[in-house]
Amino acid sequence: MLTIIVGAILPAIVVLIIGIRLKLRGGTIGKNKIEDLLLTSFVLGMVGACLGLIVAIALTTVADTNYVQVKTVPLVAMKDKQIISGSFFLGSGYIGSKLVYRYMAEEETNLEGKAYRAGQVDANRIRVIETDMEQPKLIYANKVISNPKLRLWALSPGSKYPKLFYIVVPVGSIVDRNYIIDLD
Repeated sequence: MLTIIVGAILPAIVVLIIGIRLKLRGGTIGKNKIEDLLLTSFVLGMVGACLGLIVAIALTTVADTNYVQVKTVPLVAMKDKQIISGSFFLGSGYIGSKLVYRYMAEEETNLEGKAYRAGQVDANRIRVIETDMEQPKLIYANKVISNPKLRLWALSPGSKYPKLFYIVVPVGSIVDRNYIIDLD
């Protein structure tokens, strides 16, 4: 992110300093010259911001990333569901489906008693982990750049919305371990 700011400010400052030094050396700067200096500093600032954006994008694409835990909430209930949707108009259309996980999570509240929130997440953003823990939980994780110094100069690959969810369940909750492979 700093690449964009530095790219925008640095060229503008350099042009303005050149103009001030020219004035201090006894040179005359007419009205048109001042306007030219301001216009040049603005244009160079925009060019610098664009170059800074390109560098920030390049740094973001080559940087190593990992997921960092943002929040953990206890799960009360969970179920996977196939959602079917479609659209038809004048005899043509489509039918599609996607797998989602629906859950009920416990939330903290200032009121007496417990609060529960229903949620739904696409299956491609879920990772299920089996552990020896008794209480299932949902972990929100955001994608971040691994190198803290590089985070200042690159764009953030994550956002305020979680990119990945980990559902932690007790061992044996997912499937029976006796697999039968039938290739016929």
